[in-house]
Amino acid sequence: MSDLDPRSHPVGPILTAPDLDIPGAIQQALGAASLCWDAVPTGEFDSIRAKAIGEELIHFITDRLNEVVDRSLDSSGLLRMIVGD
Repeated sequence: MSDLDPRSHPVGPILTAPDLDIPGAIQQALGAASLCWDAVPTGEFDSIRAKAIGEELIHFITDRLNEVVDRSLDSSGLLRMIVGD
């Protein structure tokens, strides 16, 4: 396994819930990544701001995927066949 393989990390994989959806996986991964410090910072964790950052990332990814799908459909002519000229 490579160093990038989550199964080789001492903490182990974090995205193991069988019913985990993509937005939930993004939020969990961001939460786990926020603790990747040699010395974990102290203080109060702003979970509302952290959730907003995750939601912004989810919207960004969704928008970009929709753009790719739209271009793909349009370039293949499928979009014109579905919605007409």
